[in-house]
Amino acid sequence: MALLTSIKSVLFDMDETLLSHGRDFRELTNDLFKEFENKLNGIEFTRFSKTLWPKAVDMWFMMYDGVLPGAIARQYTITNTLRQLEVDLDLAEPMMERWDELFVTNTSMMDDAESVLAELRAGGIRLGIVTNGYSEVQHRKIDHHGLEPMVDFVLVSEDAQSHKPDPGIFENALQRAGTAPENTMFVGDTPHTDIEGALATGMIPVLIDPKDAHTEGLPVHQEPHHRIRGLKELLTILNGSD
Repeated sequence: MALLTSIKSVLFDMDETLLSHGRDFRELTNDLFKEFENKLNGIEFTRFSKTLWPKAVDMWFMMYDGVLPGAIARQYTITNTLRQLEVDLDLAEPMMERWDELFVTNTSMMDDAESVLAELRAGGIRLGIVTNGYSEVQHRKIDHHGLEPMVDFVLVSEDAQSHKPDPGIFENALQRAGTAPENTMFVGDTPHTDIEGALATGMIPVLIDPKDAHTEGLPVHQEPHHRIRGLKELLTILNGSD
């Protein structure tokens, strides 16, 4: 079916837009803890998680600000946690590998994601994924779900050295898409990073909000042009565009 639309490309956030995370950070932390509990010198989960979380935040911003490469920042998340807990640092490497694996394998494709991407591509729409995150982890998710062949390009913020909502990553994505901002739709689940950044760059932002978490109270610079609860609604919007 041909899409009757002025939109020439559709760019997608990845996490909670194309992929759903079945377990949150605390749950994955608990999974990691249980697998290594017998080597953690009797440390309780509450202490482990309260130590890990601030380390994860600090190291994310070390990567975000360009102070450390993502691979080193991720490793220090675990190493610094173990050091503070006075646990054997030789556990850092296997824990880091398992941590990454948990974040990858506890994701699933959003309902209708594959069919919507296929229909958009069949309609001649350029497709891209623009995601914040550590390069290695995000690319592992993409490989795990076979997403790369479904789109024309993938742009991870660590690779781009620019993170949503910074304009640099959106401008980079527009160059890769080869379309003008006014002919480019951006679909994401986060008002601050996705919608604000797309608006500032002149794109047409679409907020995917399955649980109606952002129904009111958004500032003007984060107000999307369209709201959807599922990806299939994109096809209705695009067929109704001029």
